[in-house]
Amino acid sequence: MKTVSYLLVLLIVVVSIAVVYRAFQFHVEGFDTLMQGYRSSSGYKTQVALVQELQEIRSNGRRDYNDMLQSSDIPVEEQCLVNFYSLGCRFTGYLGPFAKGCFDVDTAVLSALKMGCRTLVLEIDYYDKICSSNPYPRLVVRDKNSANILDPNSETNPCQNAENSNIFDTCTSIARYAFSNSVPNPVDPLIIVLYILRIPSEDVKIKTTYYSNIAQSLQPLLNKAVNILAAGGNYSRQAQESALLANPISTYAGQVLFFCNADTSDFRTQPDIPTNLDLDYIVNLRLCYNMNQLGMTKNMTTNSGGTKFGLLEPVGGYTQIPDTDVSPIQSATKSTWTLCLDMDPSQIVPQKSTDQLMKSIGVHCIPIQMWSKDYDYMFDKDHFGKWSFIPKPQPLRQTIPATSIPASAAPQTNANGGQLRKATASPH
Repeated sequence: MKTVSYLLVLLIVVVSIAVVYRAFQFHVEGFDTLMQGYRSSSGYKTQVALVQELQEIRSNGRRDYNDMLQSSDIPVEEQCLVNFYSLGCRFTGYLGPFAKGCFDVDTAVLSALKMGCRTLVLEIDYYDKICSSNPYPRLVVRDKNSANILDPNSETNPCQNAENSNIFDTCTSIARYAFSNSVPNPVDPLIIVLYILRIPSEDVKIKTTYYSNIAQSLQPLLNKAVNILAAGGNYSRQAQESALLANPISTYAGQVLFFCNADTSDFRTQPDIPTNLDLDYIVNLRLCYNMNQLGMTKNMTTNSGGTKFGLLEPVGGYTQIPDTDVSPIQSATKSTWTLCLDMDPSQIVPQKSTDQLMKSIGVHCIPIQMWSKDYDYMFDKDHFGKWSFIPKPQPLRQTIPATSIPASAAPQTNANGGQLRKATASPH
């Protein structure tokens, strides 16, 4: 009788396993069928061919930051991280085109890195209508009216979670390629910008849970994080923002720096959250604003005695700065890492605006849409044709004697000293 019971239990277990396996197999086959159907479309194939053609052209002859330092006349005391422009990519993981494109994270990430992009912007939001029961953070591409403009046929899993996260998938691909021989400059520093558009609630518990979900998605990159590897300081919780920027660029060879536009300081009152889920612990530099608000960016900071060492500003605001206000903004960018985005995400920033912002004002990064040929100018000899980090002109550089300890910036170097006009907030 015991033998019969045992066999009956064993049979039930075997049947259950078979049912679960078949259900899983059906789900995977269904997912593969949907994706393969999309990838067999002519539009997808055309976009992949375009991006791969651009990556080969733009990666040709690219060298790392060591070659850049040897080829330039920038003295040792001016080789601070803050003294270099950086080639950036907006909508990291997105294959394009801007409207009706798709997230194909492995292809898109490898292409952006091969092109030389070492500042990667992760545009993070959530779906609040179709995924109202679980507003989980994910990468998005939205237009100026906050509408989702992805090709709906490419979205097999719009409602995401810890097991299905396009942020995690993108970070996995970044970790796979950024420091490997797949790219021409694997020893260059890598800056990850967490550009958070919205949060589900201002409630501290809901907010920190949302931010913890973002932190969890960054796991593939944390073993390269600067707050673990860098010598000479603790760069977690934005504790040494000025030192982070004043250190030589060589300090961060093969390492990842995390910049974020949202205020993550609520974690400091939540002591039981482990550091790998604590976004505030992970973030090295906070991006604030002086003119227009983009996403969750704040116009003040509780860090560094209130001095801003990171800015996220709109392109249009900087191109409209009166000549009388340019000098104080130039002073600010000497010690404040500055990223500019267009208020209309679909827009290409023209060369004239880029040159005005970077070469005249000192803005560090204006990220490109890596699939767009309209950004070919970023890859000529006067921009990022050979290196992903290039020196700012001498009048826009900060000088840090090699034996000194970086101090907090003087109040007059804060961009508020330029008395810029504050415009209305934008949902982007």
